[in-house]
Amino acid sequence: MDIRALILKRLEPPYYDWEKMNEIVKYSPSMYNHEGICVVEDWTSCSQIGDEFNGEFLTVEEYMRVENSFVEVFKEVLINASCRYITLFSFDPIKTIRTPRHFCRELRVSTNNILAELGPVKSGARYSIEKAALLFRLSLRNILDCFFINKDKRIQFDVGYDYYVHLYADLDESILRSIVSKHGLFLNPRS
Repeated sequence: MDIRALILKRLEPPYYDWEKMNEIVKYSPSMYNHEGICVVEDWTSCSQIGDEFNGEFLTVEEYMRVENSFVEVFKEVLINASCRYITLFSFDPIKTIRTPRHFCRELRVSTNNILAELGPVKSGARYSIEKAALLFRLSLRNILDCFFINKDKRIQFDVGYDYYVHLYADLDESILRSIVSKHGLFLNPRS
């Protein structure tokens, strides 16, 4: 059985039920038009550090501030759901993970440190919240294409394009909204 079939076999709603999916984003509701399309040009990747958006340059500090916010939300949601671990799944084989050459110096050093701390990464392996947070950081940096599941606690995270994080969870929306807003991010800004 291939990994895709195995994952779909193990998942039950709400994991792939779009009605139960939450979006966590850095884009405020005012950045969307009435059709739910983000209409303000903003950065979408760490590879854009040094580029200009709306008259301001994306700095390493600003990028890290936002990335850290997403990582803190990831950890707090898992803690609120009483998760002690989360399982990493990838549809693609995980080969040797390397730091992209186009990363700025600060991000290369940070990524190399994360990779050294993690050691080999395996799809289907369980990780503590702290180790999973490092993997989630790599996913935000577009280095690792995967998603994170705790079936017993009915939670799934994945990082989509343009810094959209998808979360399926059986947590009350007011709890999620409180966690997300505390870190300067937005939950379901298009709804």
